[in-house]
Amino acid sequence: MVPLITQFGPLGWTELIIIVFIIVLLFGARRIPELMKSLGRGVREFRKGMSGMEEEMKKTEKEIKSEETVKEVAKKLGIKTEGKSTEELAKEIVEKGKKEEAKKE
Repeated sequence: MVPLITQFGPLGWTELIIIVFIIVLLFGARRIPELMKSLGRGVREFRKGMSGMEEEMKKTEKEIKSEETVKEVAKKLGIKTEGKSTEELAKEIVEKGKKEEAKKE
């Protein structure tokens, strides 16, 4: 086991044993399993929260990329993009596409 580094230097086995002994004295041997369960639940919830945040960040990144793509397509088709939402631009792109198809027929 790699010793933990603290403000006062590395924690060795002796220090860890003393800390565990103090915890047993404070909480009693019967409550330690309860404390460990609670600690485990807390860590699990924290990890869930972190993975949820990562998913939200990925979604936001995808949305930004799709907005940029819509704007690029609109510019290539000669549609003015200033002051328009992504939805408005998408509708105009579809309308322009339908017009182009109608011209080809």
